[in-house]
Amino acid sequence: APFALLIDSRAQFSPEARQLRILASMEKHVQSLIDQSDEVRRESFFLAGAPELQAGRWSTEKTHPILDPTKFLAFAEKKREQFQSEVIGRFDESPAPLAPQSRKILETNSWTAWDVVMEVYSGFEAWGVLLLPKGIEPGEKRPVVVCQHGRNGLPRDTVDAAKSAYNDFAALDAQTWRLLTRHTPLGEALGVVAQTAPTPALPYITSLTQDAETLFAAMSTALSTLDSATQDALGLKALITLPSQDYLAVATPKPPQI
Repeated sequence: APFALLIDSRAQFSPEARQLRILASMEKHVQSLIDQSDEVRRESFFLAGAPELQAGRWSTEKTHPILDPTKFLAFAEKKREQFQSEVIGRFDESPAPLAPQSRKILETNSWTAWDVVMEVYSGFEAWGVLLLPKGIEPGEKRPVVVCQHGRNGLPRDTVDAAKSAYNDFAALDAQTWRLLTRHTPLGEALGVVAQTAPTPALPYITSLTQDAETLFAAMSTALSTLDSATQDALGLKALITLPSQDYLAVATPKPPQI
């Protein structure tokens, strides 16, 4: 017999509304996992590798006993292997022999930039930009700073002066800007292009497993012991408690027009 066209005859049913409910439920579930991840990570990694810290609590003590890290390091190595094998995955084939190629692309009075490319697997290459500061003495060691470009960007974007997103503009909160202008020469080198309407500063938050009132009291006590000059230098006078609904009621300011 031929198949008949199925028609939903429910008068009050809306498939669009149901789809939105399903999507909202999935989003709520994912967010709940994120909310729990800090405690799950603490239990499955930190405390699983160092169970002797299970009974520890936050305190104002200036020193604490130093534990031998040998056992924890061995545990962390197993977790690292698990993360690589079960989470991010790994290639089964052996990588290509290390044979990097480079070419000079930029040079300033302070550094030289090189494009570096190497074959990881057959037909699969990795590349980036290596900046070498000038004046390095033989045998001298310098720290390595890794800078990751943004989505859809290229490695050279992070050092190319023509890329304003990386070199000419920065979004700063008001407190950071206040500290820069007061305590560093950057205040004179930078200028304000635009700014949003004033809003409350970011709140101090803590894990649900911590005692927020105890932390608040400890931080308030620490602030009260500072002399006025130090408080002024830090831009911190005191802490206040604010109901979350009052803080969240403040609308996010509209972006400035540049």
